[in-house]
Amino acid sequence: MTLIAAIYNVNSQLNVLGMPSLSDRPLPGSTRVEIPLEPEIEPSKVQQITMEAGARSYSPNFFQVKAGIPVIWEIVDRGFNGCTNAVMVAGTIEVIP
Repeated sequence: MTLIAAIYNVNSQLNVLGMPSLSDRPLPGSTRVEIPLEPEIEPSKVQQITMEAGARSYSPNFFQVKAGIPVIWEIVDRGFNGCTNAVMVAGTIEVIP
């Protein structure tokens, strides 16, 4: 049990530091959604993504967006709690209430 707790804590610290961790591995049955992008997007346009946060998972749990273009990320509450109370994002993010 102590070994499992140690692995969990090390993995969590790797996540916080933005380093590769066990959390980067896809889980069986997880969904990966790639949002098709136009080849030429005007800088004034915005990319919009929507995710549902449930009690046990996020759907979809992966997004691909084009760098340098603002993104509006809508998170729909489907009864999230416990570990899904937090959303961790690697990189720069500006939260607009």
